[in-house]
Amino acid sequence: MLSLFVIDYNEFKTGFEALELLLRAKEAMKYNNTLKKHVDELQKLIEKCFSDYLWLVKNLAEDYKG
Repeated sequence: MLSLFVIDYNEFKTGFEALELLLRAKEAMKYNNTLKKHVDELQKLIEKCFSDYLWLVKNLAEDYKG
């Protein structure tokens, strides 16, 4: 499972790829809780790299719901 985290963060082409990786990592945590530290670090990195993108997606989702 650790191979999941051996990635080059510069290879993210879109925020969707980053979010997909985060979802896969969270799924892997169900089977190996020792990954939590790595998943938390990954989530912080994604939030830092894609903060503007995530803000836009969140607001679009809220507008769509409301």
